[in-house]
Amino acid sequence: MLKNDAQVSGANWAVFIEKNLKAFDHILICEIDDHHGVHHGNKNTRKFFNDIFGVGVIFHVDIYDLGGNRKFSTGLYKPLPGAARTGQYRPAVPVSGPFIGAHGTMAGPGTGVRDAGLQSHNMTPATPDFAQLLFPPDKSAVERAIAAGGDVTSVHRGDGQRYPLHYAIVHHPVFEQERLVSVIRLFVDLDQRYATHLQVVLMVLAMATIFFGVSFGVPMVRFVVLSKKKSDVDARAHFLAQHDSLTGLKNRRSFLDQATKIHEACRGTGRSFALHYLDLDHFKQANDSLGHTIGDDLLCEAARRMRSAAGGEALIARMGGDEFAILQFGIDGPDDADRAGDKIIKAFSDPFELAEQKLRVAASIGTALFPRDDGDLEGLVKKADTALYWVKRTERGTNACYRPEMENDLLRRKRTEEQIRWALENDGLELHFQPQVSLMSGRVSGFEALVRMRDGEGVLIPPDDFIAVAEESDLICDIGDWVLRRAVQVASLWPDYLSVAVNVSPPQFGRDGFLRTVSDTLEQFDFDPCRLEIEVTEGLLFEDTERNSAILKDIRELGVSLSMDDFGTGYSSLSYLWRLPIDKIKIDRSFMRMSGGDVMNTSVILRTIIELAHRLEMTVVAEGVETVEQVCMMRSLNCDFIQGYFYSRPIPEADVAGYLLQQFRGARKGAADADVVELIEA
Repeated sequence: MLKNDAQVSGANWAVFIEKNLKAFDHILICEIDDHHGVHHGNKNTRKFFNDIFGVGVIFHVDIYDLGGNRKFSTGLYKPLPGAARTGQYRPAVPVSGPFIGAHGTMAGPGTGVRDAGLQSHNMTPATPDFAQLLFPPDKSAVERAIAAGGDVTSVHRGDGQRYPLHYAIVHHPVFEQERLVSVIRLFVDLDQRYATHLQVVLMVLAMATIFFGVSFGVPMVRFVVLSKKKSDVDARAHFLAQHDSLTGLKNRRSFLDQATKIHEACRGTGRSFALHYLDLDHFKQANDSLGHTIGDDLLCEAARRMRSAAGGEALIARMGGDEFAILQFGIDGPDDADRAGDKIIKAFSDPFELAEQKLRVAASIGTALFPRDDGDLEGLVKKADTALYWVKRTERGTNACYRPEMENDLLRRKRTEEQIRWALENDGLELHFQPQVSLMSGRVSGFEALVRMRDGEGVLIPPDDFIAVAEESDLICDIGDWVLRRAVQVASLWPDYLSVAVNVSPPQFGRDGFLRTVSDTLEQFDFDPCRLEIEVTEGLLFEDTERNSAILKDIRELGVSLSMDDFGTGYSSLSYLWRLPIDKIKIDRSFMRMSGGDVMNTSVILRTIIELAHRLEMTVVAEGVETVEQVCMMRSLNCDFIQGYFYSRPIPEADVAGYLLQQFRGARKGAADADVVELIEA
């Protein structure tokens, strides 16, 4: 009730001030030495403030500019004699001290009350000594009023000496011709209103108790309870209309509405701010594999870390899914933005402990700066989104500020997505096969299936140009399913001793129905499961959730062998080598490049890997072998198989038969198998 009274009083007096005081611009420049005290000599200004304080409700007024700087102050509260005993106070009137005079001099505390007219030192420009006043400036409240575009009201309790026992502070934005020019801070004396409300409430309660009595007691209590519940429901509905129900952050619509107000205020004052767009890396994979309950807990913990890292003044919202937006003040350039982004990124460095599991989930951030990158809010949002996409594609887990060249990268990405969709619908995908050769026999033991894509003109697109784009969307799952079926179909025509290896991406592996896709494909082409090899990455194995472990074991029970691809990169945790049903590890090609520079150290590392795999009854394939020296080194280390350009580049599926015929005729490859001859003749 007191707050409502204060809002009404403050709003009425603010409107009165807006309509009658025509010297705001004059007051706001009074900090300039040449202008000190000029407006104090204006009798109309003196009469204006006399009229305000003569009413006895408003006892102090401050005027601020849009930068939050106090430019003008007048009026102080003073109780009646004996107020400490009676609790009655003099209505608010202007006094001469203690506060700063018109020329920056301190007025004495004993000057007394001015009952007729205001002297110049009653209306003072702001000076550095203003901190000594009883009414210190509150820049944050002024900024909130500017951002809200309306009144900001708070109710306080005073000591009865320097302040009334009950008073309110109202911050009211001032507009001239729809242009925000200033903020007025009004101190409202509520002592009389408090006593009145208290008497009314006590009277109503007494009358209600006598009138209703015991017979109406239960219905009254029920009514109060229901009213309270309805009030709680209304409050909850209002909260949900502006906030995300899961994380408690602002929702998308509320964020954009408030960001629009902040943008308008900053555009008028020249202030800058940063807009960060944040995305959790691989959240969809974790959400699908661990369950939505843990996924929700992960989002809540991520929101808590963002609040802590961004600071209390930042505006944070969940824009949808695992995407968040953060608006931060005080960011003046890319360097400041990088530091702010790094602080948020660092908040995700510690693992998330959820449901007795530790998960490492990083965040990627794209940032756009106002007004440097765009003066329009909609354009700023698009540029922050563009920067986020660029970070996710180039280097996840980092942050970057928008640059114009990112637009070109985004356009290329969209064109590549369109080409992938076209290829899936128009047979634009094809398989190439790279042989794996046994170092013991010198014979080809199988092939790894590698996907290739052609554009509308039939030109091959390098895998690095489209695989990364496909992995950022569900398209990688469609590509993976096509590769699995096509590889099994082609390999079903090969001799029985040849196997085929197929790479499976984490999103494809984590999708519901993957095990059924494998079993249906084997059944459709009547393919021996022992000849199919599924290659998974270390990143998938590192998560080692119960669901992933169960799927790996189910695949193994089908008779399909499992291979760990790119071993030696990423986390390379040895624990899953003995806990999971892995049949083969593939040493990453980066070790072959290292062998030329430091053969001794590389040889020691490779020997350790191979011996460990053999002790665990696993076979080893070395990828990226291109020279005779590398072949000799891997043979000396007892590696089982080799794959690389030394033997063959990836071969189009139509040329596999010719390659096998060449191996059949080559003396150093040994005698050909009868099955090879049958394949060639067929």
